[in-house]
Amino acid sequence: MTRRSPVATLLRVAELQEAVARGGAGRALAAAREATAACEVQLAHLSSAGLAGGTRTALETSSQVRLLRAESVHLAEAALAQAQQLQDEAVRGWTAARQKHQLVTELAARKHAEAAALQDKRDQRLADDLASLRRVPR
Repeated sequence: MTRRSPVATLLRVAELQEAVARGGAGRALAAAREATAACEVQLAHLSSAGLAGGTRTALETSSQVRLLRAESVHLAEAALAQAQQLQDEAVRGWTAARQKHQLVTELAARKHAEAAALQDKRDQRLADDLASLRRVPR
């Protein structure tokens, strides 16, 4: 097993956190879409319930049915509001994870550039030392 640098480990962790957050946002979006569809179904179901005419019993029964369907719509709307809130939170979490990933990526790039510059300095110093040894008369 190879040993990673701390910056490379941070970068990998940030990548994984972003992937997890992106998956959570996707699941929250799907749940919000399902809740929206369920709410629309309940609204359509409520709209289809007419009031029965004729007898008082028929009118009371149809009113009770409409009240039950209205309660179903209310519950579906509450579920939709909760799903939308969870979706918003998941998207904010994904955004934060993405920003963190970008910052760690920039940090890794800077560390890589610093290491390359340091290696260039070492190489130049070695080349200068070798050149000075060649100039020394024997």
